[in-house]
Amino acid sequence: IVVELHGFYIKLGQLGAARTDIIPVQWVELLRKLEDECPSQPFDVIEEIIKRDFGIQDTTELFSYIDPKPLGAASIGQTHYVRLKNGDEAVIKVQYPNVEKLFRGDFVMARKFCEMAQPAHLPFIDETEKQFLTEFDYVLEAQNLEEIGNNLNEHILWRERIAVPKPYMELCREHVLVMQYLNGHKMIKALKTNFTALAKERNMTLDEFMEQQKK
Repeated sequence: IVVELHGFYIKLGQLGAARTDIIPVQWVELLRKLEDECPSQPFDVIEEIIKRDFGIQDTTELFSYIDPKPLGAASIGQTHYVRLKNGDEAVIKVQYPNVEKLFRGDFVMARKFCEMAQPAHLPFIDETEKQFLTEFDYVLEAQNLEEIGNNLNEHILWRERIAVPKPYMELCREHVLVMQYLNGHKMIKALKTNFTALAKERNMTLDEFMEQQKK
């Protein structure tokens, strides 16, 4: 149902996937699929958005190759592997058409429901809307990526441990973001592997270790 409703409801599901403290594990595993395994848009739709945002006739003007198969798809957009003209491997993130309008409509409905039935939840709706609506500006997201990457690179403890993909600012637009391709595991999988190793060192199961961390 969440997938069929799209937008706002998928985003709420993604939030739920992070709340392992209140949501049963079996539900969390299902909700995590919403992070990058949502139904994707056809590639020709994605191509048209890229051409429109850059004002070009063909994507080959900017990229030597774009994989038509998405790397992942989520609530407001999907990602594809691309190769730049200089040979760099990169990822392009493209925002779905009319998705911001859909989100705004969902928030109007959610606010009206809260006003009638759950007024105590209105502050949550307002804060959630404020946060979500910043995600539609991919230029801002690229700037944030660049700032976070620079800050981590300046930190002696983290610069060798954490890699943040570098955005290609000259190839970023409001609905399109191009960033460095980093081959690896999803963060949640990498963290689980790390926590499992730490639990083993303490002769504990992963569940026992996680419970200890919560305390």
